Amino acid sequence: MTYELDVPNEVYHQILPGYSSTFIKTAYEKSLYHARFGVSSINPAIADFGTAIHSMTLEPEKDHVRRGPETRRGKAWTEANEAAKADGAVLLPEKEFDVAERAAQKLLDHPSAGKILKAEDKICEASITVKHPRTGLELKIRPDIYVPSTGVMADVKTTVSSDPRLFSRQAWSLGYPISAAFYKMVAEMIGWNVSYFCFLTIEKTEPFAAHCHHLSSEALERGHRIVEHTLDLIAEAEQSGDWPTGWGTHTTLNVPEWMQLKDQENDDV
Repeated sequence: MTYELDVPNEVYHQILPGYSSTFIKTAYEKSLYHARFGVSSINPAIADFGTAIHSMTLEPEKDHVRRGPETRRGKAWTEANEAAKADGAVLLPEKEFDVAERAAQKLLDHPSAGKILKAEDKICEASITVKHPRTGLELKIRPDIYVPSTGVMADVKTTVSSDPRLFSRQAWSLGYPISAAFYKMVAEMIGWNVSYFCFLTIEKTEPFAAHCHHLSSEALERGHRIVEHTLDLIAEAEQSGDWPTGWGTHTTLNVPEWMQLKDQENDDV
């Protein structure tokens, strides 16, 4: 049970063993089948922008974001992109780099988020691996930032809106509290004291509004119950070799109630 710094992102995701928060969320929200056999896909440009924001706010001193040519086309881009990857950096087109730089600065300037991001004792992008004591499953996490002196763990999120009402819907629909509970549980297994969990959001477009969303203890407790239950299901699937969808083999499609009411209204005309 340990953690490592400076583990490349691709090594963490593709080589480091263990079930991740994404696997846990997918197993709970979709099915064990989707979690085990699904293939994650994300637009490379969107992924690069998110990576850039993380690097610029979490570890700006590493200078891992580069300003590239005007577009992603042509020999100049290809050569610059290959050089960036070789150095563990991300390359953005000129305008996207400028946008990311302004957005990152707004998050760093936010009174609550900035205090967390600028903490002197912060630990960023630590790769943590543990064995779950009850099920024996190998687990892994890579929390964005943890501050030992305050017990704060946080996740940086680029979002369409930092408005608490809108972000709350996004957080629950995408299972963010489940990930947070999983991070907290795994981190505490190696002795970290996680007192608070926050989502530090920054909007992707002007005016780049930032906000710090603190997850309640009730939300974390609910997430922890879901995590433990899902780990039980994963352990059973490992032993049986069966990763079901949970749908059964067939389903009868009935006429929905709203359609029946519509048919009735038409008959009454």
